[in-house]
Amino acid sequence: MLVTARYGEMRYVADFTCDLAGVRRGTRCVLTTDRGTELGEILVTNKERPMTSRPRGEGERRSEYDKPGISGHVLRVATPADLEEARRLRLEEEAKEYDYCAAKIADQKLKMQLVCAEHLLGGEKVVFYFLSDERIDFRDLVKDLQGHFRARIELRQIGARDSARLVGDYNTCGQQLCCQTFIKDFEPITMKMAKTQRTTLDPEKISGRCGKLKCCLRYENDVYIELKKLLPNIGAKVKTKKGPGEIVDQNVIAQEVMLQLESGEWIRCWGSDVLEILTPGNADAPPKRRPRLPPPGSDDDKRGERGARR
Repeated sequence: MLVTARYGEMRYVADFTCDLAGVRRGTRCVLTTDRGTELGEILVTNKERPMTSRPRGEGERRSEYDKPGISGHVLRVATPADLEEARRLRLEEEAKEYDYCAAKIADQKLKMQLVCAEHLLGGEKVVFYFLSDERIDFRDLVKDLQGHFRARIELRQIGARDSARLVGDYNTCGQQLCCQTFIKDFEPITMKMAKTQRTTLDPEKISGRCGKLKCCLRYENDVYIELKKLLPNIGAKVKTKKGPGEIVDQNVIAQEVMLQLESGEWIRCWGSDVLEILTPGNADAPPKRRPRLPPPGSDDDKRGERGARR
C-alpha cells in the first residue's frame, strides 16, 4: 500500500510504499528516502495514488528526487532503540557537528550564518542549513567536514521562513508555527493584505518569527476581498432609508457602513440599507475620522456654549 509520511528537520511530506500491517496515522516509522535512512511519522494510510509533487521549502533547489511519484519505502515501525538513537543524535551529535561547522565557517571567513545541523538516523549523511545573502563557495568547507565526520555532507542554503521552521517554536497567538505544522509552499504576503483586513500596520506586531509578514494574513484575505465587494466604497455618495449621505467607514465582517448624512450626523447602518449608489467612491480609500467633540468643561466646550447662547 501507499502511505504519506512527514520526515526530516524541514518536515518534508512525501509518499512511500509500505508492506507493514497495523500502520496508522501518527505511527513513528523508519523510512528510506532520497537522502538516506531517517525517522518519520505516518500522516495518511491506504492511498490509491501518489501525490503529484512533493512540496518544497523556500529557497530549496529542485533535485532529481524532487518529482512526482514515490519517494521511498517504510522499513519498519520505529522501535524504542530507534527513538532513543534519534534523541541521542539530536542532543549530542548534532550539537557537536554544529559547533565544529560554525568554527570552520569563522576560520574560513565565509559570509554565511549556520542555522542548524541534521544527522540522519542511519548516520550516512549530515545536513547543515545556513542563511546567506549571496552565493557561497563552500567546497573547502565540505572537504573539511567530510574528512572530520566521515559521512556525506550537504550544505543547504535556506530562506528566512525556512529558518523559522527549523528553530522556531510558538508565535504570539500561542500556536505552534504554521510553517512547522502544515505550510509547505510559501506564498507572498503583502502589506496590502493587512490594510484590507484593517489590522495594525505596526511591523513588529504583524511580523512572524522569521521577521517577515505573518503567513496567517493570507488565510482570510480572500474572504475580506469578497465581502468588501458587497459594500459601497469609502467616499461613495449613497441614498439610504435614512436619507442621502457619504460612506466614511466600513466594517467588512459585520457588513456595516458608517454614513455621514447631509445634515452632518454620523450613523451606522447595514450595507443592505443602501438603496442606491450615486457616485462609486474609492475602493482603496482610508476611513474618515469622526470629528472629536471637546471634553465637557474644557475651554473649547465653554466657548461653544457661549456661542450657542448668543
